[in-house]
Amino acid sequence: MTAQNPYQRRRPQTESDASGQLNPAETKQAPASAPAAAGKPKLLPPVMVTVFIISLALPVSIYIGSLRLSPYRIVLIAAIIPYLIQVLSGKLGRVRPTDILMILFAAWGALALFFTTSIDAAIQPAGIFVIEALGAYLVARVVIRSEETFRAVARFVFWMLMVLLPFAIYETITDRPIIEDTLRQFLPVVGKGYLEPRLGLHRSQVVFDHPILYGAFATSILGLSLYVYRRKGRGVLNFVRPALVAFASILSVSGGAIAAMAVQALFIGWDYATKTVKRRWLILGLLFVALFMVINTLSNRSPFHVLVSYLTFSPATGYTRIQIWNFGSAEVWRHPLFGIGFADWTRPAWLGSSVDNFWLLIAMRHGIPAFLFLAGAVLMMFRGIGRIALSSETLKDARTGLIISLAGLIIAGGTVDYWNAIFCWFMFLIGSGMWMFDAADKGVSGTSAAGGDAETGRRDSSRLRRSTS
Repeated sequence: MTAQNPYQRRRPQTESDASGQLNPAETKQAPASAPAAAGKPKLLPPVMVTVFIISLALPVSIYIGSLRLSPYRIVLIAAIIPYLIQVLSGKLGRVRPTDILMILFAAWGALALFFTTSIDAAIQPAGIFVIEALGAYLVARVVIRSEETFRAVARFVFWMLMVLLPFAIYETITDRPIIEDTLRQFLPVVGKGYLEPRLGLHRSQVVFDHPILYGAFATSILGLSLYVYRRKGRGVLNFVRPALVAFASILSVSGGAIAAMAVQALFIGWDYATKTVKRRWLILGLLFVALFMVINTLSNRSPFHVLVSYLTFSPATGYTRIQIWNFGSAEVWRHPLFGIGFADWTRPAWLGSSVDNFWLLIAMRHGIPAFLFLAGAVLMMFRGIGRIALSSETLKDARTGLIISLAGLIIAGGTVDYWNAIFCWFMFLIGSGMWMFDAADKGVSGTSAAGGDAETGRRDSSRLRRSTS
């Protein structure tokens, strides 16, 4: 007996079926480049993802005693346990190395706080860390189960950014975040402190806690906005949406956003220039290694110092970032296992307490193992989806857009920190590409294992398959 595809919609048996003859409609195969589901693309992602993304842009909080519950935290509290059970039970396919590493990252990060802080003081931040780090990853991991849903998410965040764009322009001119000012009349809202203008522009934060976070959110959409919307024959029109995203990012006047855009522009340029070159991404990686070795050999500065000097707004800002690295990394080596938690770190009196380096702060606060678990999760995801052989151009574009967007955030994370909503958004993006693994295992594109697109799924092994080379 032939095993049936559990995600394929069953149709009533007809007399011709009973007689053993093939239904002519089933002998026709969809073209390899056809979308996962017939008809128009989804206007909105599934409800849980839509609610979660909108909640990231709601700058309000509800306090229960000393516990601050922002809208996205409420969504994640509701999702984390049932979604974790679905992943570990195998209902979504095999448990992946990235899944395990993300669970270890959340668990170690929470555990470390109990070694550096009193139990009473550690319970709340440890719980919030698990909810944000693992919960946001699981929302994407469980709900985004197909190319169609992934594209719906990319389109939705682009249009959400476009809705916020007029408010960002107004804030850049007036220094007034009118959405936050309006909501503050009804609910607690994080205020905007004084920030010195840069390049004659006020720094927009719109609905986020800081311009850095608005800039990080906006620039994370750059790669997705190009590759999800890209169509053959449209030429420069393909770059209209990325140009709008870049403009929105610039309004934050954030060095981190500029750095992320620069990195993505580099990768996009390489992608377009080397279409016919085999192993082009391996070649690019080797070029980076060679450049690192040349700088390390010939320059009187380390490669990190050179990188920071080019990814920050001014020499003074770059110098501060370098000193943060010097004193922060020394703190990491003094407390390598569990970090220092929320304790103050050793530094000169003139150097502020802010650690403008996402990756360094993870190691400082939660220990080197937490950093290795998170970095390993990202690398395993990149390595895994990068090795999947894709015959569909739309699937290739989805993968390339995600990797380029994430790469921008990863490298820019060496110059800024991601916290609150954007920390969750980063974890969500890591989980948003995991559907490619399960689709490759099944030889399926556009299927759902957990309420995503099961009703429209169908077998299409010609579009997505495991590479055997």
